[in-house]
Amino acid sequence: MNIIENAWVELDYRVHRRQPKPSNVDALWAAIEEEWANLRQPYIDSLYDSVPNHVGRVLSAQGGVTKY
Repeated sequence: MNIIENAWVELDYRVHRRQPKPSNVDALWAAIEEEWANLRQPYIDSLYDSVPNHVGRVLSAQGGVTKY
């Protein structure tokens, strides 16, 4: 239910699709910082907007397993 997990997945996707791929730790860190800065507000808003739906599904499942 933590929306940061979705942001990490998106960040991972963006870093992995970069060409050329980061070739060392410093380049990787720079790529992560750049891609993090490129996450746009509408994407972040969509993550926040998804929270009520996630909570509703957890409540419906009475705390059991959900697809989230």
